[in-house]
Amino acid sequence: MSEYETLKAALSTLEIPFVEDAWTQRPVPPYGVYSIENAASTIWADDHIAGQAISGSIDVFSLEDTHELRRTVEAALDTCGISWAFNSHQYEDDTRLHHLEWIFEVYEAADEE
Repeated sequence: MSEYETLKAALSTLEIPFVEDAWTQRPVPPYGVYSIENAASTIWADDHIAGQAISGSIDVFSLEDTHELRRTVEAALDTCGISWAFNSHQYEDDTRLHHLEWIFEVYEAADEE
C-alpha cells in the first residue's frame, strides 16, 4: 500500500466524513477534505521517474473550536508514518466554521502510482 493510500485509510477510520478534493454537497460539520497539491521532489533513474515526494493538505471544518478534534486527526496521522505538520486554525466568517489545516508529504514510487 502506498503512503498516500495509508493516509486515506487512516482518515477513513475517523468518525467524521472525509472526501478527496471537494464535496459535491457539504455534509453537516464536522467534515474533512484532503488533496494532493504538488510533486515536491522527483527522483529520476535511468531516464524515467522512479518516485516522487508529493505534498498536500488536509482540511477539517467544524462548528466548534475543539482541541479534541485536532488531537483525533493528529493521532490518525501519527499512525501513517508520513511527514505532516499542523498549519493553521482559522475562523471563516462566511460559513461560521472553524477551519483546521494540516500539510503532509508522502513518497510514491513510480510502480505504486
